[in-house]
Amino acid sequence: MERAIVSSGMRPGHDPHPDWPANVAALPDAGTSTGGIALCARQPEPPSPEVAVLLRARGIPEEASTTTGD
Repeated sequence: MERAIVSSGMRPGHDPHPDWPANVAALPDAGTSTGGIALCARQPEPPSPEVAVLLRARGIPEEASTTTGD
């Protein structure tokens, strides 16, 4: 699931218009766990905007902001 979310921001040369929302939606529909997944704008490779909307609609939470003192 995490790999599909990260990959959703990519546009491979062999398929410049992949249907990532359909691919990501198919995983939990098939029983893949979404436990432990959270959306975070600071991710080095965030999901595509379309996949982020899909995940929010399916109840995937935004990662809580934390202050670490760094």
